[in-house]
Amino acid sequence: MARHDAHTNLTKAPERVAAILQAHGRERKAIQTRPRLGPYAEEAEKTAAQAATRGQLDAERERVQRGATLATQAYARRVWGPSREHLTGKQRLLHEMTLQRAWGRAQRLLDAEPEPGHLHATVRRLAQQAAGDPALAAALRDELSLYLQARGQGDVAGAILTEVEGLVA
Repeated sequence: MARHDAHTNLTKAPERVAAILQAHGRERKAIQTRPRLGPYAEEAEKTAAQAATRGQLDAERERVQRGATLATQAYARRVWGPSREHLTGKQRLLHEMTLQRAWGRAQRLLDAEPEPGHLHATVRRLAQQAAGDPALAAALRDELSLYLQARGQGDVAGAILTEVEGLVA
């Protein structure tokens, strides 16, 4: 499913749900105005109409969940670049080399900061650079947490990584 299709699928969902519920309301009114052959015929029709509506709503929920999954995957590919699982052979090797080079550049800048308490400012600058460099963004995502722990900043690593993700996105 292309980006446009996933986007349309998600944005049109409220309209589709409203249409399903409106159709159900019209069906209930039609059931109430029909002549009856037996005393329980109306309840049986209402129950059948409710079951049909639930089935349509369940199908719509699954459709939205598929669209949300596709949109999440597309977002992740755009922000972080291709995942390793989707690469094969030379592509995977090239991707790993690109990540290593990006992390090497980042690590040199981080190592140049002698005071562990000031790493946060350096990480912020790297995150701003990563906004235009998917390889650097992926390298920071993969390596930064362990690096910060090694430099004695493990207690703030989660907060820093969350900030990095916000800057990169």
